[in-house]
Amino acid sequence: MAGEKVWVMMLSPAYHPLHRLKVEELCDRSALARVLPADSVGCELGVWRGDHAADLLERVQPRKLHLVDNWSWPKGLDARAETERIRARFRAEIAVGQVTFHESTFADFLGSIPDRSIDWIYVDGAHTYAEVARDLWQAWPKVRVGGILCGHDFAIRPDMWGTGVCRAVLELVQNRAGTLIALSNEKLGDWALRVEDPRHAERLASAPDRARACGGE
Repeated sequence: MAGEKVWVMMLSPAYHPLHRLKVEELCDRSALARVLPADSVGCELGVWRGDHAADLLERVQPRKLHLVDNWSWPKGLDARAETERIRARFRAEIAVGQVTFHESTFADFLGSIPDRSIDWIYVDGAHTYAEVARDLWQAWPKVRVGGILCGHDFAIRPDMWGTGVCRAVLELVQNRAGTLIALSNEKLGDWALRVEDPRHAERLASAPDRARACGGE
């Protein structure tokens, strides 16, 4: 239309007609806020000191943020003291109902909320393949279709958790449960998936099982 400016942004050039979906590179962990909706209902599984939760509150400005941790890692933590520390740090946000802290296992918390009731979930718990896969597949049905499932430590660490985090995340993509939309450019980077219509994953799940032929667990 005459007189109007049209802005077109390409994240990277397309190298083939099939190269349509792009993965955005984020400069760091804080930039994850770009793909998380404001005025949303979010959840962080694995709180630790609360620094990332504070960053999410500042940058995303969610309407509601659920913080979940049972202080099972690292070993030896005083669960009562850790819970009081987090509640003290977010006292103002808790008072107005923006933050709720749940001293709970991830599984127990996720089992207590309805399916497709959360706009986004950030997962930062245990890092072995079995543990990450468990946490992601338990979290996935709780995120609304089109919402974001994301997390930390997208990295291969042979001396620590091996391919665990990367493999578990990519299996959601492979099973059509989510589309990888962003990675942060860090040694222990963040990742973000857009949750897809569960019917896609269900159709694939009804196909013959090929995991054993590939040596899958």
